Amino acid sequence: MTRTFLGFIFAGAIGIVLAPSDASAQSAWRTIHSDAKMTASLDTTRIRLSDEGSYVVFMRWDYATPRRAESRRDYTRMVQQVQIKCSPIRVKRIGASLYSSTGRVIEEVPAVSRRVLANMSWDPPRAGSEGARVYPAVCQALTRRPVR
Repeated sequence: MTRTFLGFIFAGAIGIVLAPSDASAQSAWRTIHSDAKMTASLDTTRIRLSDEGSYVVFMRWDYATPRRAESRRDYTRMVQQVQIKCSPIRVKRIGASLYSSTGRVIEEVPAVSRRVLANMSWDPPRAGSEGARVYPAVCQALTRRPVR
């Protein structure tokens, strides 16, 4: 019996060492902005600093009411990869996924290649837009944290 018990303990220890960590694979979304119409969150596990000092981040936009996609289907969540410069605030949209209220992907905008991204223009957020309200908070969060 002692031998069996020690075998289980040894097998469990080996499993813990060799098993991939689920915690490292999961996103850690931090709410950056919230109002009655939407909540914007930043994935703090996938922030990367680019060579020229901009950041590549994943943003999650959760909307209180459904929005209409180009495919004419409704979505309530968008997960978007963007490259952002913070002084002054400028953005390049890399790719996005749109989700229905049930959590199903309804539309994918594939990520652009590095070559295309390098040739894209840096866009300022449109005055009065959600981006104009959210991106300053994103930059504030980015400049307060250590970058990997």
